[in-house]
Amino acid sequence: HKLPAGLIKAGAAAAPLLCAGTTIFNAILACDIQPSMRVGVVGIGGLGHLAIKFLHAMQCTIIAFSTSENKKADALKFGATDFVSSSDRQAISQFNNTCDVIIYTPDVNLDYEAFLNVLKPFGIFCFAGIPMEAPTIPIFPLVIGEKSIKAVTCGNRQTIQKMLNFAAKHHIIAEVETWPMQDINRALKKVGKNTLTYRLVLKN
Repeated sequence: HKLPAGLIKAGAAAAPLLCAGTTIFNAILACDIQPSMRVGVVGIGGLGHLAIKFLHAMQCTIIAFSTSENKKADALKFGATDFVSSSDRQAISQFNNTCDVIIYTPDVNLDYEAFLNVLKPFGIFCFAGIPMEAPTIPIFPLVIGEKSIKAVTCGNRQTIQKMLNFAAKHHIIAEVETWPMQDINRALKKVGKNTLTYRLVLKN
């Protein structure tokens, strides 16, 4: 792929776009998200923070859902309109029937019924992340609103190039920690302990 000029100077901060960035961009395309839409983003990590940045550039209204209260300031800085605890069913319910799409980005299961209730009729719950355990999704909220479940991969070569062009145009890069290649084992331990805030890039 040709890296647009606007991303070349970004260096390490552009690298995660080729995985996390294109996965999120593919979700946006697959769900046909438009600028007028209200979108929920669940999880403000490596995938989620880029989802907020892309959607903000599209002028969407964004509700960020996270169990990490310390992510609130970042989520709002990235472009979210609201920040809600994803473990607080009452707080979530205040947004019932408001979202056209919800993009799921973490690897843990949710109170799926609560989040399906957040969707408007005909809304889409999109898995961009993969739960470590098989999800149990209630059917009744799907039937009542004719809502749907979708899952995406990182797309194809055309998706990646479209994403890179969009990111360059809107000056979107990932939030990264940069470590020397010789520290790879220490870096992997940090990833394994889930203490990495967004993305980690190894450099030679």
